This record gives sequence, structure tokens and C-alpha cells, in this order.
Amino acid sequence: MTADRHGQRMSHTGADALLRYEQAVDDLLFFRPRVLDTAKSVLAASPRSVMGHVFLAYLGVLGTEERDAAAARRPSSGTGPASTRTR
Repeated sequence: MTADRHGQRMSHTGADALLRYEQAVDDLLFFRPRVLDTAKSVLAASPRSVMGHVFLAYLGVLGTEERDAAAARRPSSGTGPASTRTR
């Protein structure tokens, strides 16, 4: 199991996906327009990444598009079991 830069475990997230996740967080913090593409690349690298799914849902809630917010509300079933901390 990988861990982010703060030592938090990342369920079902490979090393490449972890790097992409960290980049997506930076993109969000610095208001970079590529944040959505970077976040999607996390799931391209690790489709079951729990935090990858959470991050995309968070971006959907932040947005103003009604369809994005609706998609963010739907639970993701593709992650599999998560660590106790992730749940």
C-alpha cells in the first residue's frame, strides 16, 4: 500500500497513480486548469484508487455544472475494500 506525502495510506493506489494524485492536489491548490485531467489520470493508472474516486467526486461538488454534481453524489463501486482509515 502506498502513502501520500503526509504519510496517509492510499488504498488500491499504485506508485504511478500516487504521483498523479499528488500532482492533482497541487493543481487544485494552485488553480491550474488541468486539475480535472490530472485527477482522471489517477484512475487511469489505478482504477480502484479510493482517494482517486474521492478526489474526482470532490471536484464534481466544487463545480457549477449540475451533471457533475449529480455524478459526484453517486457512490463508486469500483474501488473494492478500503483501509479502515480511508473509510
